[in-house]
Amino acid sequence: MDIEEKVLYAGTCGDVCGPVYNFYKEAKVDAKGLYSENVQRDITDADYDKGYSEFKDQLPITKFHFEKDSKGHYGLKSISVE
Repeated sequence: MDIEEKVLYAGTCGDVCGPVYNFYKEAKVDAKGLYSENVQRDITDADYDKGYSEFKDQLPITKFHFEKDSKGHYGLKSISVE
């Protein structure tokens, strides 16, 4: 079974470097950010929803491949980004 999703990665930093939040299209240390904002409030689900809506066309497809074992349970076998 395969599940395909567009994943928006996010990072937040508070206290000494923020508050700030960033959106990325890759899960890499040196990933170029899609968006960054300094805010003086907590990050909400609406912030993430807005970010996903704005950047979903730029996001690659991430495929999660699951295989069924002899007992009928599914286990994650691989993840690929297309």
